Amino acid sequence: MIRHIIWDVGGTLFDTYPAMAEAFRRALADFGVEEPPADLMTLLRVSRQHCAQVLAERYGLDEAALYGRYSVHYHAIGPEAQPPREGVEAVLRYIVERGGMNFIVTHRSCESAYLLLEIHGLRHYFTEVVSCERRFPRKPNPAACLYLVEKYGLVERETLGVGDRDVDVQAGRNAGLRTAYVGPQPHEVKAEIEVSDMAALLKFIRAENEGIA
Repeated sequence: MIRHIIWDVGGTLFDTYPAMAEAFRRALADFGVEEPPADLMTLLRVSRQHCAQVLAERYGLDEAALYGRYSVHYHAIGPEAQPPREGVEAVLRYIVERGGMNFIVTHRSCESAYLLLEIHGLRHYFTEVVSCERRFPRKPNPAACLYLVEKYGLVERETLGVGDRDVDVQAGRNAGLRTAYVGPQPHEVKAEIEVSDMAALLKFIRAENEGIA
């Protein structure tokens, strides 16, 4: 049975990659540099920090300055241009209606995470958001997930860690949770559940809980 879900935010709950890629494109343009959007998306699927580091090394830029320009442009784009993943609200609603809880563990700031949730009307589905301000070690370290497990008395085999990156899968696995990867193939770290979209994730969870194929 899957009763609770610990979610990632960027790329998992919300389609944030186009906005982040555009912000990096604008940041590079500030330094007179161009990079194909597809390459930016590939780098961002590792992390924003990885993207900034690789681009800074590639073009001889100051990494902190590049990331600073990225942040300015990203905030200018805003949460309205970063919609929820199609079908994600149905999964959130299903968990809550059956008495379960949804949580977030993210490297984003609390402000960034809550803006996305509030703008798109999803905040009421979540019991707690664990953001970077809590200063837990970054994923794949499981500390943030383990904090939620202990605080809410979650049963690990009834709790699903959901993300779109290998570090999300590793964090969930390291915490003893069941894991789901929702995103493009291929990827390196195998999760228990691997699907391309939220409809398939919901189908799996319902089959697990209700025997509905």
